[in-house]
Amino acid sequence: MNLQPVHMARLEGDEEFFLTESHSLIEQFNDVPMVIRPKSFFQTNPKVAAQLYATAREWVREIGLRKCGTCSVVSVALHCIVPVSRRL
Repeated sequence: MNLQPVHMARLEGDEEFFLTESHSLIEQFNDVPMVIRPKSFFQTNPKVAAQLYATAREWVREIGLRKCGTCSVVSVALHCIVPVSRRL
């Protein structure tokens, strides 16, 4: 739980209050586990997110991209990874 101590157009306050022992949630999109932690972005529409990530993976495979310099969107990068066993 996050309490916003000041009335303003800010989404969350500085302090987190955990209601369980776990400080993260696990969500699966296309068999790829995502760890959701406080103050991280999470797509709240799982069907749209799964399709978005699947589309990115298809595009990467279509162009034959083997390396990626940087990807600031970790969820997309995780979907584009080809396991070592499948590269051989």
